[in-house]
Parts: sequence; structure tokens; C-alpha cells
Amino acid sequence: MKVELAVKGFDELVDLWSQAPELVQREMTSAAWTSSLRVEKEVRERTPKGANGFLAMSIAAHEPVVIPGGVMGLVGTSLSYAEPVELGTKPHMPPIQPLIEWVEVVLGLEGEAAEQAAQSIAWKIAKKGTEGAYMFRDGFAASEDYIKRKFRQALNNIRNSLAGGEQ
Repeated sequence: MKVELAVKGFDELVDLWSQAPELVQREMTSAAWTSSLRVEKEVRERTPKGANGFLAMSIAAHEPVVIPGGVMGLVGTSLSYAEPVELGTKPHMPPIQPLIEWVEVVLGLEGEAAEQAAQSIAWKIAKKGTEGAYMFRDGFAASEDYIKRKFRQALNNIRNSLAGGEQ
């Protein structure tokens, strides 16, 4: 999922970038980094913990990347099952072994009881699919005002530094 956020005053920012590229890059990178950390926190809080919490623990902010005309903040995970957790799934028959392991850890069942519970869950998923957790969507939405404030603050810092002659 890709989300873009436009900053008010973009034309001004382009002008400032040509005047003091190092200053603008530093301020925008700082705003992107703190914003990414906030999104990471919000997404992790909304991520289902499941049997072991691996998905939540795998979600991380990455160092911002400077791209032509801007700075890009990244928050994500390398775990392949993050997308179906985020968006939900259509009805399908899931593999049984991960469900058995989940039942053992989360429900505390063992042996045949764990296998029966896992089979019941699998059949429900096969009939109804799964609902999405939307932890990335909602985590970003919860962070949006914070992100806007951080980028406004960065723009003000740039203006103030240039007004004072600092770079």
C-alpha cells in the first residue's frame, strides 16, 4: 500500500530547496523519520498479535529515502501474510499446521483437541474468509495529523533558518 501526503506550501518548498538544499533535505528527512516512527507505533498497536506476535514485531520504520523532489518515509514488513491480515481474504482452505500451532499457543489446547479446533477454524475460513485488520490503513489515518504537524514544523524551521542566515 502506497500513501502519499502533499504538504501545503509545496511551491514554496521547491523554491526553498533550490536556495538551501542541504537544510531542506535535513529538515524533511527528520520530519519523515519521526513521522515514520509514529506510523510504526500506530500500526503495531493495531496489528493482531496472533500466536506469537511476530507480525507486529516485524513491522518497522526504515530510514527515509531522498528521492527527486522529495523525501519518502517507509513503514512495512517482509512477512508474506501481512497483506491478507491487512485486507482479509476470500473464502479459501488454509494450511492446517499453522492453525494447529496457533490453537496450541492462543487457546492452550493440545493434541486431538487442538487439531479439532484448528479444523473448525479452517472450515470457517473456507466458508467465510477472514476480515481485514486494516492496521496499516488505520495506523496511518491515526498518524495523519501528527505527520502534517511535523512537516509544517519542518517548513517553519527552514523559513526561520533562512531568515536568520543559517544553513
